[in-house]
Amino acid sequence: MGQKLSGSCLKIKSIVDGKEQTIIGTIIATDDPKLKMRLSSKQIVISKSSMVGENPVIVTANGQFIKCTIIAQSRKDDLVILGLAKALGRS
Repeated sequence: MGQKLSGSCLKIKSIVDGKEQTIIGTIIATDDPKLKMRLSSKQIVISKSSMVGENPVIVTANGQFIKCTIIAQSRKDDLVILGLAKALGRS
């Protein structure tokens, strides 16, 4: 992945079948009261469920790692919602 990500796209790293996997997710802000109770920030990341494995982290543009937790997952739709351990700032 030698390209620069911009806007709402983020890199997600996790372990899938014992190997490190890097994919892209989309960050959005939510005001959903049900989600707000479970999140440290208003931000969530949506990505492809089958490609997100164990110990997911967001890799920021400056190389920081932010831990994520799986908030919801739909195997049927192959989507996952990740909650961030801390909010990402705007660049």
